[in-house]
Amino acid sequence: MAFLFILMYMHSKKTFCFTIIYAICFMLYSQDMADFKWTNRILIFADSDQKLIKAKSAIQVFKSLEKEVKERALLLFVYSKGAFFNCDGVRLRLKSSRPIESSFDGIILLGKDGGVKFKEPYPVKAETIFELIDGMPMRRAEMKD
Repeated sequence: MAFLFILMYMHSKKTFCFTIIYAICFMLYSQDMADFKWTNRILIFADSDQKLIKAKSAIQVFKSLEKEVKERALLLFVYSKGAFFNCDGVRLRLKSSRPIESSFDGIILLGKDGGVKFKEPYPVKAETIFELIDGMPMRRAEMKD
């Protein structure tokens, strides 16, 4: 249906081709959270406030623990107003099959299997997250190697 709508309002074949190419490029640059499955754990800092005060504070704690974060194969993302950002505030074209409530302010941990392992409002101590991860069967196997 949308395709017919586009065709009706296109004035030339050039414009139509450009629109199709643009749409394909946009889809190629989008990345799905599922792409990290089995390779990384994901820590999402959700913040409904536009200034991201709570998220920025929590991120600074984890950024200061770089060694511990890397050891646990953690990727850090910020979620606000329906969009994902990296730790430096750059908007990412990242998709998630799991909806995050826009009013939720807190931390969400996704395991390597893609499942939600932890979801709590701020404040959350880094030690709590690390202890939870270290108790996971996959992490225990990693520590043995």
